Amino acid sequence: MSKFPNYWRDADEIIEEMKQVHKLGIKEIYIGDRSFGLPFQNVMNLLNKMIEKKFNFSWSTYFHPNQYRPELLEKMKESGCHTIIIGIESQDQTSLKDYSRHVRQDQMSSLLQHAQKIGLEVCGDFIIGLPHDDRTSVEETIRYSQKIGIDFASFNVATPLAGSDIRKLAIRQGKMREDDQFDSLGKNAVVSVSKLSEEEIIELRNAAVQGFYARPGYILKRIFKIRGYQHFIIQFQEALQILLKANILGLQNLLSLREKIKNK
Repeated sequence: MSKFPNYWRDADEIIEEMKQVHKLGIKEIYIGDRSFGLPFQNVMNLLNKMIEKKFNFSWSTYFHPNQYRPELLEKMKESGCHTIIIGIESQDQTSLKDYSRHVRQDQMSSLLQHAQKIGLEVCGDFIIGLPHDDRTSVEETIRYSQKIGIDFASFNVATPLAGSDIRKLAIRQGKMREDDQFDSLGKNAVVSVSKLSEEEIIELRNAAVQGFYARPGYILKRIFKIRGYQHFIIQFQEALQILLKANILGLQNLLSLREKIKNK
């Protein structure tokens, strides 16, 4: 994404669309910017008008830590934003510069502290199997994810997506062809461009999910944040999907076995 140019739309144009969405009775929206907050003044105009029009949307978006400004975060919260998704990627921020990923640690810390203070939930995106990764570095990233106070974590597999430096490296290493396609959850296949084997990457990813979401303290925290029956159902369904995708406690194997028995 760092190689893509930045395109944006005028705040008034977006507000006109939001009026139609509001008329439909929709309460929850996702703003699909790859990095919400640019250009700054246009975004501030958008947020002010969302508040002025009293849309009362509950919304979330992807947010780059480098876009953090206290006044922007405050205005996002005031306009109804409840969750921001940020790319943290790895505990080793220095190595991320090799992949055109530049995040200042002080900026990241300020963002996380401010979000926690105003009750804005944070989902951190992490990548396992980057070229510099070995078992020790991934385990450090897993521990880091658990101690920085984020509310959710998404652990993805380093994937040779089109246009990425990782793809060029994988092709150079002879680990894939030009026309091979992969997804970041490792559903199709995993190509390792790190010091880890494909099996180790999946093992560590599942361990990361289990280590983050199966903590007793984390489970209690989520329970205390439940805002009613409907919210409980949503949280329960999301938790079940997380468990299934990471195959925690062999749930996927258990469900597959149950399905086979039922079919017989």
